[in-house]
Amino acid sequence: MSQLEDEKRRYFRIEDTIGVKFERITEVQALKRQEEMRRPGYYSANRIQVVERELQLLIDKMRIQQPDFAKAMELLNTKISILRDDFISDPLQEARYGYIKTVSLSACGVSFEHDNKIAEGEKMDMDLTLLPTDLHLYTLGEVVGCDESEEELGTWMLRVDFYGMSANDEELLVQHIVKRQGQLRANERKTRDMR
Repeated sequence: MSQLEDEKRRYFRIEDTIGVKFERITEVQALKRQEEMRRPGYYSANRIQVVERELQLLIDKMRIQQPDFAKAMELLNTKISILRDDFISDPLQEARYGYIKTVSLSACGVSFEHDNKIAEGEKMDMDLTLLPTDLHLYTLGEVVGCDESEEELGTWMLRVDFYGMSANDEELLVQHIVKRQGQLRANERKTRDMR
């Protein structure tokens, strides 16, 4: 990726609420995990997620040519996800999503509040859950900053750059960000118009 493309991906940053689950790992573990993530069929263990990804990519492509049909498909898919979640009836949402957090999200990284300070350069194995689609994106991350929060004592603002993310996951993330950015702008316009 060129430096200009990287800067563009950093520019598209949104405030969002997502599921964040991560594990700190060593450099050796990160290299091993990156190798695993490159293998064909890496996602085959979670067939429903594979189907979910393909469906979401198709819905996003249809959105341009048939926006009403794409919206109907997205609503139907969301409804099925809700029913699935209710059927599973996992009382601990945290177990499914990690921690639901308000984050600052771009295609290159994420920042969010965390209870502990984590050193710059630390590696992470990350599972991000995009809401409401319930899509899981798997990536490695490297801590690029961790500053004490000015708003809440004993909390740290953790900044993580992504790497090792599959091209499909990256495309899903970019589409999610663009879609959410459109929704946020539409909400801002409605609020302005109501004044």
